[in-house]
Amino acid sequence: MSFAHSGLAILAVLAFPAVFVAQRTGSLLERRAAYAYSNLAFLTEALRAPVWPGVVLDAAGAFALCALLLAAAQPRYYVTVPADATLAICIDTSGSMRSRDVAPTRARAALRALRAFVTEVPPGTRIGITSFAGTAQIVAFPSVDRNAVLAGLASVPLPNGQTAIGNGLRVALAILPASGTRAIVLVTDGTNNRGEDPGGVAMRLRSWHIRLDVIGVGSGPLSEPELRRYAAETGGSYIRIRSATELPREVLRAAREDATIRKPRECSEAFVFSGLFLLTAAWFAAKRGAFLL
Repeated sequence: MSFAHSGLAILAVLAFPAVFVAQRTGSLLERRAAYAYSNLAFLTEALRAPVWPGVVLDAAGAFALCALLLAAAQPRYYVTVPADATLAICIDTSGSMRSRDVAPTRARAALRALRAFVTEVPPGTRIGITSFAGTAQIVAFPSVDRNAVLAGLASVPLPNGQTAIGNGLRVALAILPASGTRAIVLVTDGTNNRGEDPGGVAMRLRSWHIRLDVIGVGSGPLSEPELRRYAAETGGSYIRIRSATELPREVLRAAREDATIRKPRECSEAFVFSGLFLLTAAWFAAKRGAFLL
């Protein structure tokens, strides 16, 4: 939970003990004054009366003031909602993706996980596909049609060639719209050894507010520090996957993060209701003499 006016929220927290102590002090002073001018029978009866009802009443008043101040601070909680996003899957099809350290091969395990990715993202999310080896290509333009996207995954080229990560990111960037919530999910098992510098493309992604999530696949050599830097440049995440069981889980997590956003919802009304309820209850209790101050 957060507050639009954090200063008021801090004041509300500080006000509770101050108001409670002030109320208890006032109550004790009133009681002492009453004792000073009472007869013996009244004094005996008053001393038998429990103290806790007055404590409860004073606490209710302090809580009520605190709640009303918190309402004025405009409290907000966050909910996760579909982002109406456009995502570009950028998959490595270099020769090393034929490796079998991730069963049955890195390439086939990645495609299987990406099919789950496509079905996981909220309806209405546009998904496009690009692939890269020594060069990069568009496999499928962004679409909300899940069957078309799955058909695109089925037509991803077989692993062969070098690893041009920068070219792959540039082509993925080209199929994204000029505005809106946008992200690229890069799946790779290697080190850039051809074509454009991926770091330069990552800087462009940052300037255009496009998130890059990088999923490193396999136990072989990876330019891990560079891949982490590319993702961090855009506020995205980097994940290293070394087994077939890890891959689907992490890809699905990326799907949820890229295709949803957290939106604030104000909940001032709940604090106003709580404060007024406590004030009303305390007033009725005091009027009916239910509490001994």
